[in-house]
Amino acid sequence: MGLATTYAVIVTAVWYLLAHAEILRWLQRQYPPSVDRWISCAACSGFWIGCVVALVGDVGYGRSYLGLDHAPTYFSGILVCGLISLVTTPVLGGILLGELKHIEEISTGEEE
Repeated sequence: MGLATTYAVIVTAVWYLLAHAEILRWLQRQYPPSVDRWISCAACSGFWIGCVVALVGDVGYGRSYLGLDHAPTYFSGILVCGLISLVTTPVLGGILLGELKHIEEISTGEEE
């Protein structure tokens, strides 16, 4: 379960960087409208980012992702990671954005 949690946090972090981070604002301005809509949707982009993270993260090459650790289930592990990211990215992304907004309100003194 630890690897699933790690992947969920990594996928959410990558989504945040691609969609909302000030440090990549120059890149976000370059997105075509279709890519911008896709990146803005945490579930849509979360699925594909999750698949890439699973592929890069070595699922199927010795690491178990929710019990899918054998060579015949290699693509199943990638697909399951993508599907779980489809659900976890919007949830964790909402928490992240809400807390960042709360921190901004505290730092500027606008808290109620």
